[in-house]
This record gives sequence, structure tokens and C-alpha cells, in this order.
Amino acid sequence: DPVTGEMMFFDYSLYQAPYMHYGVASPDGRVTHQTVIELPGPRLLHDIAITERYTVLMDFPMTWRQDKLLEGKRRVRFHPETASRFGIIGRHAPGDEVRWFEVASCYSYHTVNAWEQVNARGEEEVVLIACRIEDPVPKLPVDEDSEVPRLAFLRLEPYLTRWTFNLTTGAVGEESLDDTPTEFPRMNDDRLGRRARYTYNARLARETTLLFDALVKYDMDAGTASVCEHGAGRFASEAVFAPRPGGEAEDDGWLVYFVHDRRDRTSELAVLDASDITAGPVATVKIPRRVPVGFHAHWVPAEGLEA
Repeated sequence: DPVTGEMMFFDYSLYQAPYMHYGVASPDGRVTHQTVIELPGPRLLHDIAITERYTVLMDFPMTWRQDKLLEGKRRVRFHPETASRFGIIGRHAPGDEVRWFEVASCYSYHTVNAWEQVNARGEEEVVLIACRIEDPVPKLPVDEDSEVPRLAFLRLEPYLTRWTFNLTTGAVGEESLDDTPTEFPRMNDDRLGRRARYTYNARLARETTLLFDALVKYDMDAGTASVCEHGAGRFASEAVFAPRPGGEAEDDGWLVYFVHDRRDRTSELAVLDASDITAGPVATVKIPRRVPVGFHAHWVPAEGLEA
């Protein structure tokens, strides 16, 4: 939480109940709250989201095959006949107070953001933005085993989606925001847990596995998207938002990411003006050697850091 400095976290068990724990750590690193979240069975889960007062947990029907685990092997299984659930719990509430909202079977690796709002009828809602995947274990060519966990297994069709959970009535709404497959969403983390307008998503190249050929900036208020193409044979890592010191606008800052050119195996660091990504990089830094395309980075201001 960029305001309180607290960190919300979860873990899960694959072998025995309880299958999930949820907790809160203080800014100085002490665990100040921890509780059990009851799940009907083991799950493979990846992310959560927070608002100012709540944490959004997930219960998706993707598991390891228990018979293979007993053999010391790992095989993934998705159960499309089982509904997915989102659990909303007060930040410091006990696990028995989690409130579950059931949706059609799906999976999500990464959330963008969540926030609280009051609708026109005066009803309290929690809004979640995330990348929704219909089937996280797609059918692959016969010479590949889709149940073996590896990067090539992640042949995904994720789409930016908005869920609205009505805490007054118990209703849940789901809305797809785009038909372009994007993942690894990032935002201005200073707005995390509060209503935000923009998200910056990596676009999946359809002819490859888990490679990103463009960056998409979504304006969720206007319902529009702008794109920065990386070019033929060029693929990028997840972008990180670096805010401009003293900037007031949500998109006043830069997007920083690595680009790898497969044709000559060179790499560069690219910097975009986040307010206008269609203009292309405002700066690039040639890297003297190849940087493998990775993911999950974070912008850390240098001020105040010791060498």
C-alpha cells in the first residue's frame, strides 16, 4: 500500500489443509495480522489485489494432479466445470469474514488494480481490473505435454477484464475491456488500491510463446487503447512505470523496459513518455550484450539508497 506502507501477502499449500493463509506486514517488516482462508482444496494461485480497506483473494480451479504429486511429479490440471471465486476480506479481518463472489470458470495470473466506489444507487462496490484467461491449460501440439510446467506451457489468451463486486447486494458483473491478448500489466504504483485510469500491458505476439511485441496503454475511463510497436523481430520485457518527480498527472512519467532484437541478438533499454507512447522511445541505451527477456521488475528511486 503506497499510503500506509503495509504489505498484504498470501501463501498456499498443495498437500494439506489449510490451503491458504493471508496476512499483513507493517512498514517495518513485522507480521501484524495472519489468518487462515478456507478453500475446498489445493489451488495454484498467483496474485491478489488491494483497495484502501479490503484485500481481493482468488480461488481458481487450477491444481496440481494429486496422483502425480504422490509420485514426486508435477502435472497441472484445470477444472473448467468448477466455478471461479473472488474473495473480499477486510484488510485486518479474520478469515471467516471473507466474502466470496462466484464467476464463470477462468484463471488470472496478474491483477492490475482494485478500488472501492459507491454506485448511483448508493451501494458499495469493489472494482477489480485483471487479465482474464479462459483456459490456462490450452491444447498444444501432440509432441508437447501441456501438463508439464515450463515457460513454453504458458501459451495464453489473456484479456483485460473488469469485475465489479456489489458488497450491498452480492451481485457481480464482468466486462471484457479489449479483445487483444495482453499480460504483465503495470500501472503508476502510487495509485495502487485507489481508482486509477491507466494500465500499461505487454501485448502477446500470437505466433510465439510468451513473447511481447508491443506495449498497450489502456485509458479505462475513456475506453481507448494506444500502442507502441517494438518492430519486426523485436520483443520486450514487462514495462515499469517511473513517475516524474513532482508530477501530478497519473501518467506523468516514463515507461522503462528492455528490448531484445532476435535478428542480431542485441538488446537495449528503452524509455517511453508514458503520456504518449505512440511517439516511440524518447531515449534508448544500447546494452553491450544480450539481456534475456524477463519479467517482474520494479522502479526504485536512487535517492536515499546506500551504495
